Formats: sequence, C-alpha cells, structure tokens
Amino acid sequence: GSIGRTFAWDFQIFWNAGHHLVSGQLVYPEPETLTPAVDPKPPGPEPWKSASGFVYPAPAAVAMAPFGLLPFPVAAALFTVLLIAAVPLALLALGVRDWRCYGVAFAWIPVLVGIRLGTFTPLLVLGSALLWRYRDRRVLAAASLAAIVTAKLFLWPLAIWLIVTGRSRQVALAAAGGAIASLGAWFIVGIETLPDYPTLLRRLSEANLGRSYSTSSLGEALDVPLLRGSVLAAVFAAGSCLAIALAARGRGGDARAFVVAVCAALLTTPVAWLHYFALLLVPVALLRPRLSPLWIVPVALWLTPFPESDQTPWRIFLALGITGAVGAATFLPTGSASMIAARLRRQAVPSIGQV
Repeated sequence: GSIGRTFAWDFQIFWNAGHHLVSGQLVYPEPETLTPAVDPKPPGPEPWKSASGFVYPAPAAVAMAPFGLLPFPVAAALFTVLLIAAVPLALLALGVRDWRCYGVAFAWIPVLVGIRLGTFTPLLVLGSALLWRYRDRRVLAAASLAAIVTAKLFLWPLAIWLIVTGRSRQVALAAAGGAIASLGAWFIVGIETLPDYPTLLRRLSEANLGRSYSTSSLGEALDVPLLRGSVLAAVFAAGSCLAIALAARGRGGDARAFVVAVCAALLTTPVAWLHYFALLLVPVALLRPRLSPLWIVPVALWLTPFPESDQTPWRIFLALGITGAVGAATFLPTGSASMIAARLRRQAVPSIGQV
C-alpha cells in the first residue's frame, strides 16, 4: 500500500534520469527491459541507485538535471517541499480563500500519495490552475499548456478547451514552443533515442495494463476486450472533444468546458495512477471556492489508498465515478459555471494587456 512504499520512490526515477544526464550516461532504458511496476522496496542501503524505468519526455530529464547534481536525499527533500508548496499555490491561483479548503486538500489521498512518492502531479495541478487563471494572457497560457502537456500527454483535452473557447493562438504558440523545447531537449538527451521512444511508451502501457485506475484497466480487470481496445480509445477521445465543445456553449461555458476537459483527461488516459486524481483539485476549487460537500467527495478515495488498483474493479469504478461526479457538478445550479467565471474575473490580477 501507499504507507509502505519507499519515500520519494517516483522521484528516485526522475533523479536517476537527471543524474545520468549530467554524468553522460544513458537516460532511457531499452524498451524490451521495461517490466511491470518496479518493486517499491528496492534492496540495498541506497535504494535510489537501483531505480530505473524513466519514460517521461526528454524535457523532463533536462528539468531534472539540476536535481541530479545534488545528493539524492537533499534533492528529494527539496523536491518534496516544492510539491507541498504547489498545492496551496494552485488554490490561490484559482481564487480559493477559505482556509478549510486548504486543509481538506491535504486530506485527499491522491494529493498525499503524489507528494509522498515525489511525482509530477502536484506540479501539474499548479500548471493547470495557472493555465485557467492566465488563459487570456497568450504567452503565459501557452507556457502553462506546453509545460503540462509535455510532461503528461494525457492532459491534451486542455488544448481542445482553449480551441473551442476561441484561444487557438495560445494553442499554436504552445505547440510551437513545446516542439522547439522538446527537440532541443532530445538533442541534449540523445537524439538517437527518439525513434525508440514510441515503442517505450507502448511497452509501458502494456506492462501496466490492468494495474491502474483507467478505463483500459477496468476493461482488463473485467476481461472486456472492448474497453481496452484502441478503437474505443479513439471513440472516447472524439467523445471528449465533443463534450468539451458542447460544454463551452452558452453563458459560463468557459469554466464549464474547462472542468469537463480536466475530467475528460482523467477518464481517457490509458494509464491512471491514484495520484493523477489530485488533478480534481482544479475543477473542485473552480466550482466551489468555499468548503462544500464537493470537496469531501474525493476523500472517499481513502477506501482505496493504494497507488495501483491491483486489478480490483470496484476500486477503479470508485475513482472513475468520483471523476464523473466532479464533472457533472459543473452543470448543477449551485455555484454555476457562469457565477464562477464572473467571480474569477473580478478576482483576476489587473490586466496589463495581452502578452
């Protein structure tokens, strides 16, 4: 379970990538060596030395290079402080001023697991919050989108949200900036590793099929081939685009479509670990800036406090159901999306013009 896992286990993999990069070693494993779920209790007095399996895009490895210059315990402590700070900063960016919400946020098991394991997820929460807050500031919005989608491709529905709400220039700038940054990072890491990267990602999905909290994992757990097929994944993706476009229509559509986009990202990703659901902080904070029952709903994930679903259908149903409930809340009259959008416009930082 999450309590028994080695502290900063995911960060061990990130640190190794940064350390290997600055040491001139190979960053990525060979695709055929990728195995399901690395043992969370590696042997030896220095477990970070045995961590492997870095499969993030090259920019993530470059970002980890400064941490790779530090001893692992120091780097892990600094990164953990950064993750802890990212949560209240995200809530502040979304206009949450009720101190009780900050306490409840740290009572969510996905948030705690994300911090304990040293994942990127709290930073993705902050990046998504900044994307919403600065959605009309072209450079800031593009930078936020490029950063979070480059780190985790499953957040692509946020680009659809920007497009359907008339912010295509932000998406174009993010795509251009992300492509340039990614290409530069691949040259630093080793451009010869780029052709094998898609195979590495495919092997990752295959190795973890059924272990996560995604719809594909649900199909594996229930032995329903249709739910884990690529055709259905394409249907889900198309359905998400349509849902975001429909949600954007009418008054308050901006906030409504944003909430749907975040939830769609969690519902369509082929692999979803428990800490991914910390991203629900963003739509919950947007929909309910003061403590309300919606803040308590994700606390139910304490019923399955494990990073992996262990192929247990009810655990996967619970995570996906909570995600669906948060998405549906944007259509409820209480704290409607239009009221939320108006409130956040009043709280926004005074405009200094389009960047």
